[in-house]
Amino acid sequence: MCSRPIRWTEWLTPPFEPRERDGNLYARGAVDDKGQMYMHLKALESLFQTGKGKLPVNVRVILEVKRKFGGEGLPTSCASIRRS
Repeated sequence: MCSRPIRWTEWLTPPFEPRERDGNLYARGAVDDKGQMYMHLKALESLFQTGKGKLPVNVRVILEVKRKFGGEGLPTSCASIRRS
């Protein structure tokens, strides 16, 4: 989900279809937190597959979806996870 309008005239290719150009990836959200989070999840997936269904360490993934609004729930969420 994206809260920003698209300026269609500024795109050389469809914004929701990733394209590689000059060694760079161009797509809506490719360098936003969503793209970064996807990269981390894919890295964990690769480790999981390489480890035959096990990760080499314990991993907890926290996704903050309200970062544009100050991430007010993040401290409470982290404290809750820390206690568990």
